[in-house]
Amino acid sequence: MERIATAPKGAAFDDCFSHAIWSQPSITSMLTGTYPSAHGAGLHNEVLPSEIEPVSTRFDRAGYTTAGLSINPFFSEATQLDRGFDRFRAITSVKDFLTRDSVVPALKYLRRIRSHSAGFSTEVSKHRQDFVVNEIAKRWISDLAEGDDPFFMYAHYQGAHYPYYAPPQWAEEFVAGETEMSLEEAMAFAYDRSSNIYREIANGCAYTDDEWAALQAVYDASVAYSDWLVGELFDHLQAEGMENTVLVVTADHGDLLGEHGLISHNLSTDDALLHVPAVTYGFPDVGSRTDEVVQHIDLIETLVAAGGASTNGMAGYDLREESRPYAVSQRGKETRDRTFTRAQEFNPEFTSHPDVHDSLVTALRTAEYKYVRSDDRTELFNLPDETTDVSDDHPDVRDEFDGLYDDWFDRYGQPVESTASASHSDAAKQRLEDLGYVMDG
Repeated sequence: MERIATAPKGAAFDDCFSHAIWSQPSITSMLTGTYPSAHGAGLHNEVLPSEIEPVSTRFDRAGYTTAGLSINPFFSEATQLDRGFDRFRAITSVKDFLTRDSVVPALKYLRRIRSHSAGFSTEVSKHRQDFVVNEIAKRWISDLAEGDDPFFMYAHYQGAHYPYYAPPQWAEEFVAGETEMSLEEAMAFAYDRSSNIYREIANGCAYTDDEWAALQAVYDASVAYSDWLVGELFDHLQAEGMENTVLVVTADHGDLLGEHGLISHNLSTDDALLHVPAVTYGFPDVGSRTDEVVQHIDLIETLVAAGGASTNGMAGYDLREESRPYAVSQRGKETRDRTFTRAQEFNPEFTSHPDVHDSLVTALRTAEYKYVRSDDRTELFNLPDETTDVSDDHPDVRDEFDGLYDDWFDRYGQPVESTASASHSDAAKQRLEDLGYVMDG
């Protein structure tokens, strides 16, 4: 990503923040340009409400061919985020590798399974299919580039998602010198703990410093592998001579690795979950932003506007003309409740956490402060400290944020109701459970 950001047409957004702490609400905000409490996906809705228009249909009306590629069931037909895509592929089961455009990439993956995945292990959740997604993405890009119409493509990778099991080639580099464990021990520890997040959360994540270091090292190795794949995709774009193509690379969320004594991405609105990388290449009239907060709906609104499509109903800022005064991120009550219910299977006494709000949480963030509000309480943090409430020390700042929140909620925070439920296949449900999500039914 650094190579992309520092290229002549590249840009970096150092203070980019996601709108949610986990995949479904974050992806839906990316693909609609609206806030989580409005679209409700992953909060009070299981799917994208029909009243909200995804950017794929906006590009389609503007004459673009649209393509969506996903390895995450939350970006799939089941959540209705496939709407508006002329070409769509969600890889959520083994049979999805047998389609016409997947066979050759899958065979390449099998030949490299020792270096790009977990070898011939039968533990399915250890395997990373991002190599296949990348190969399909490259083939699609080449195919779309041959058409007469401009195109918009969104590809969603697994990335550094739990359960953590980085390809050995990358894990070896990051584990060495960071922990007293051997590579095999570190990989086994990270995989076990991140495969059992509800057990670990319920029991307090009481790890030694060396165990935390092992978990961090395997996570970092997974990030490095994702970075390598991005580089491969960027090189493919360059080789194709696609100088008029805009590339945007970011993440839907991060993970807690000890902050607040927690792991995973279920409960907190800490920066460890919300502060995500974002780099672009070829973005028209937008340079690097090193001291301004930026969010996904700003990036997508700018892209839609620059592409000549309508932005009516979107809630972001066009970065060619505006700057965002503060970031807005949310965590739903439903996410909190599901996490506690599952954790209580391992520890019935785990009924609360001092740093976790019990209802819908909205966090407003500037460069200096983070304001966190729910029906339970309101907190103000002087960053980077997110454990000490300084509301009483800075009542004027708190009052200012109170007003900002009220104005924001009145304008953007009202929900669009939907009664539709997601209809995941059994394979997709298993895939989501492998990724650590609680599935009903």
